[in-house]
Amino acid sequence: MKNSEANDNFTLFASSIAFAVLSDILDKQIYTKILTAIMILVLIFVVIRNLKFTLYHIKNENPNIQTFISVKVDYWLLFVRNLVIYGFLASLFFVTAYLNGRTMWLSILALVIVIIAFFIVISKFEDKTDIINSEENHTD
Repeated sequence: MKNSEANDNFTLFASSIAFAVLSDILDKQIYTKILTAIMILVLIFVVIRNLKFTLYHIKNENPNIQTFISVKVDYWLLFVRNLVIYGFLASLFFVTAYLNGRTMWLSILALVIVIIAFFIVISKFEDKTDIINSEENHTD
């Protein structure tokens, strides 16, 4: 039986080396456009995967889970939370790829502050639902 985690680590390592080589070979504008296209494709993939995950769990919801609002709403809130987190990561990429100097550093600082505030607010809401805890237990 193959170790999928080792395969994922090899893929990450190989892609990192490939991007490092491409950054030296290609012109900066072409390289930035390639990375932007890859980032957009990854975001589309993540949205589709999270949407399928959300719809599957809503369809197969466990009626024994006690939630703050309802199971369906909690899953949709979890979907929105994940998309906002991926949006923050994408915005960090776009800021570092297209801005430079003081504007980039101020933008990164603002994004980090907003991300921290977002995590604080989200943690208050996640304490009131069992969806996150039940999902973390089932993924092991």
